[in-house]
Amino acid sequence: VKVSTGPNSVFAPRVVVRDPAARTRADAPRLSFPVSRWRVAEVQVPGGARDFMVQIRVGKSWESAGVAASNARGKVLLPSIRMTRSGDYPVRLIDSRGRTLFVVIRVVR
Repeated sequence: VKVSTGPNSVFAPRVVVRDPAARTRADAPRLSFPVSRWRVAEVQVPGGARDFMVQIRVGKSWESAGVAASNARGKVLLPSIRMTRSGDYPVRLIDSRGRTLFVVIRVVR
């Protein structure tokens, strides 16, 4: 599985997650990305402005996807992401206090 992250978040189309990020993976909202296309996810998180470390689960390990910051209204733009294989990829957002929130990216053909 090839997962790429990049700085081109200005030009990549956005995908908005309607439901807020969840505290558990089982309750995490899902969003769909097409295979091999750059996308930026906009996620709602509870609380005010803060920084997050973004990690994506690929296989059995968590891979770092960079950092993201939420604004005062709780909106976070994840780094631009492109995946070459279809499937479900959990994404976790870890803030400076160690609290974790989850969303799941479903990659479809």
